[in-house]
Order: sequence, then C-alpha cells, then structure tokens
Amino acid sequence: LDGVANALDNVKARRYVDEQCVAYGKSLLESGTMGTKGNTQVIIPHLTANYGSRTDPEGGGTPECALHNFPHTIHHCLSLARSEFIGTFTNAPSHALKYVQDPDYVAAVRKQVWDENGSVLSGKVNGRANAGVALEEVKHVVDCLMTSRPDSFEDCICWARLAFEEYFVNKIAQLIYNFPADAKNDRTGGPFWAPPKLFPHPLKFDPTDATHINFIISAANLKATEYSIPVPKANRDPATFLKVLEGVKVAPFKPSDGVFIDSGTGGQPKAPTGGKDITEELSDMLNNLPARSGNYGTLFSNEFEKDDDTNFHMDFISSFANLRARNYQIDEVDKLQAKLIAGRIIPALATTTSMVTGFVCLEMVKLVHQTGLEKFRDLQANLALPQYFQYAPEPAKKVVSRVEKKIPDPIHHPDYVMEEEIAVYPPEGFTVWDKHVVQGDITLQDFVDWWKNKHKLTVTSVTVGITNEKAVILYNPFFPNTKKNLPQKMSELFKQHGGFDTPAGDRGMFGVDCLFENADGVDTEVARVVMQYAEPGDGEERARKIQKV
Repeated sequence: LDGVANALDNVKARRYVDEQCVAYGKSLLESGTMGTKGNTQVIIPHLTANYGSRTDPEGGGTPECALHNFPHTIHHCLSLARSEFIGTFTNAPSHALKYVQDPDYVAAVRKQVWDENGSVLSGKVNGRANAGVALEEVKHVVDCLMTSRPDSFEDCICWARLAFEEYFVNKIAQLIYNFPADAKNDRTGGPFWAPPKLFPHPLKFDPTDATHINFIISAANLKATEYSIPVPKANRDPATFLKVLEGVKVAPFKPSDGVFIDSGTGGQPKAPTGGKDITEELSDMLNNLPARSGNYGTLFSNEFEKDDDTNFHMDFISSFANLRARNYQIDEVDKLQAKLIAGRIIPALATTTSMVTGFVCLEMVKLVHQTGLEKFRDLQANLALPQYFQYAPEPAKKVVSRVEKKIPDPIHHPDYVMEEEIAVYPPEGFTVWDKHVVQGDITLQDFVDWWKNKHKLTVTSVTVGITNEKAVILYNPFFPNTKKNLPQKMSELFKQHGGFDTPAGDRGMFGVDCLFENADGVDTEVARVVMQYAEPGDGEERARKIQKV
C-alpha cells in the first residue's frame, strides 16, 4: 500500500484512517462534502499536517436545560432522544462491562478522587470534578447490573413501559410542579412560561396509539439486545407486547420538593441543601457495588447506527422524539425525517461530489509523479455562492519546548497561575510523523534501561492501548504492583492483556504511550514510541517495516 484516498461520512472514521496513515507513514487524500460545500486535503508524510491536527469550528450548541426541560423545536426533541439512546444503550453497558472485566476498576476510580490519606485531590488533579464524572459512570454500573437488569423478554417489556412513564409522564409532572403555569421569572418578574418556552403536558399511555406502542417495542428490543436475551419471532408484533403490558403495575406520580431543575434563566428554586456531598455519595456507591463475579449474562453496548432498519435504533429515537414533541405540542416528524436530523445528514449533491472527486484526482496525479510540495493544493469550495479557494497544504506542526500556564483551582483561586516547563526530545522538536522505534523482543526493564542509557531519559510511566476504549498501565514507579512486570517481555505483557485479540492481530509491533523526565527532572515529551519485537512470520505478510526517523 502506497497511499490512501478515502470518501467517508463521519469524523470518527476519518480520524481512524488518518491515525493509521500517520502510524504507517502513508499519504492520504482526504475529502468531504456537505450539501453544496466541498473540501480536499493533501496529507504527505513528514511534509504536511495530518487530518487530526485540524479542529473544525463548532457550531453554537443548545443549552442542556432546553434539551431536557424546555424544548421548542423537533431538533431539541431528537437531540435528547439520541442522547438518551447513547446514555442508556451505549454508555451504561459499556461502563458495566468495564467494571466487570477490570479487577482494578474501584481502585482506579478512587485514585482519581482521593489521595492515599483519603483526602479529596486538589491542584493539578481536581478530585471533586473527577467525582462528578465517576459518579455518573458508577450509577450506570449499578443500573445495569442491579436496578434495571431483566431476566426475560417480558421483563424488558415491563422496563420499557416504566421508562415511558418516567420520560413522558413523571418528569413532565415534576417540571410542572416546580414551575406551575402561573410561575414568575425571579429576574424579570414576568411570566416564567414566556416564549420560546412551551408549557408541557404529561401523556397518558395508550397501547392503541402507534407512537406509544412503537416506543415500547423498540425500547424492549434494545434492552433485550443489551443483555443478550432471546427475543420472540414476533418481536415487532404489537400483540406480543399488549399481553404483557396489561399486567404492568405503574405507580402514580408523587411530586418531590427536593428536585432541582435548572431553567437557565432564573426563576427556579434553589438547589436542595443538606444532602450528601458528591464525594460522599460516590464513596457510598463504590462500597456497595455488586460482586464482579455475579452472573450478569453477556452485556452488549449498542453503537448508534442509523442505516440499519432492523436494529430498532431509529425506531427508538423517532418514537421518543415524537412523544417528547407531544408533551410540548411541537410538530412531529416521520422516521425518515428523524433519521436525517438525528443522523445529522445533509443530502449529498452529485455536482459537489463530482467536483471534489475531480480535485482529488488532480492531487493523486501529482503524488504518482512525485512532484514537489509547492505543486500541491488543498481546496475549500461552495457551489451555492460560488466560491473556490485553493491554497498550499499546511506544514506539519512541530512540537517544541515551552512553558505552559495553568490555573490549578479556577473556582477558589482563579488568580493563581502556575507555570509548568515542558521539554521535548529530541531538543529540536518533532512532528506527528516522527517516531522512536525500539527493536527486539526485550523485557520491560530493558525498555526502561534503553531510554536511560541511550537518551538520558527516565521513564515515569508505560501504558499500552489495547483498544480505543481500553489501556493498561504496565509500569509506573508510584504503583508498586506494576514493578513485578519489569522482568517480563513487553510482547508477553501486551499479549496477557488481550493486545493480540483485536482485529489487527499480531503484527510484530505495537504502540507504547510513555511519560518521561530528563536529567533535570523536567517533564519531557517525545515522538510516538513503537515497540517492534518481531519480523513478519507465521506465513502472514505483515505491513512494511516501521522505519526509524
């Protein structure tokens, strides 16, 4: 493989291909379209910036309070529906799997929040902020493994019915309890429910309503998929669900005085006081987590996929959004419209695609003929205006030594600025294309010594990434339990943690994430580190050898 020309429809896939091209030193012709807009980018090893070095400007987002409590467009309803899908069917089982599979899960969470003496961390590491993130994750674990764990498809139907009640009845009723129709805005004295706010109304479940029953069908099937529970053949037939729904007992709503709802504009009651501190709540939940060895079945995390009409993803999102819209008397949309909006799809135009393809082909010809860098051009165009801009590719950015200014405690001490010196190796700097290759099937101790003896750098941490979501610390002098790894071979340690169980398999090399200090004790950044422990073998034709920079 000499180079790549891609045509992908999402940033995640683009970043993955870009990362692989950087890792293997391959050129990449990146391009994209959005309606009448089109762009191309030429990426050449060691000469130009890669795709991942650019950050597209983000559009103005919708405030969380509008999504959760005060929507006034169908886009708000669809955004919340997609958010709930990801939180319930993607993140929750993923966090539960992480807890079940990682014996050091609880210890790792505690290290993010408390020091060895049990005090909440402060300074560089904000323990209280970490506690907030960890608490949401631990709640997912408890919900998946204890609170909402079904044993049968009938249990999944019951869960879906209760979810309907919580989303479209109880939450709306609590919102009205906090902010009645005649509520006033504390800041202005005017009506709280003034445009663009829409006064909501709870729904009454009706099994004969197509949108109601579609929510139950999709939610129950997704819950069954999450726990690998067998589903009946008639898993789309409303009759299968109506029999079970008749026996579901739904408790009547009881308002609570302790619920704080953020309106974003004032006029809301103060947050309840006297409750547990967030770190105390997290500690209690960690102490009461279920046993990791429990029989939890096979958990499955649903990654959102809009184009599969059999997976119930868009069924859930479209029915959720339309029910939410009914709460606020917002115009509903059909499933196709919901897919276009929730999938953030802008219809492709053949004219834009043809133009971009043509410009990519021009750059490909230049690559084949190995013309000088000055001949290459990136493109930004908009056929609707029309505008065409061609410009020289951005050079690869060099990482150099610097002093970074940080505010350790922006809440309590916003004026205190700490300066941190960051050194680089080699001293002249490096780009994303550069890498250090450590060759040989050596031990972790040999690896640490190699950096000390050859480059005068002290290794303070060695981590390997197993998947995009899992990384393992092989060595850190502050973690005594990692010192036992020093006599073992790096390849064996990588294998023990499932490093060769990925689709990439055993390629004779893997990336290593390291932290270093130089002889003066200054944190030092280095180019990417690659461990090459074997030549191609076992009859498998491996990728080209990684070359030293």
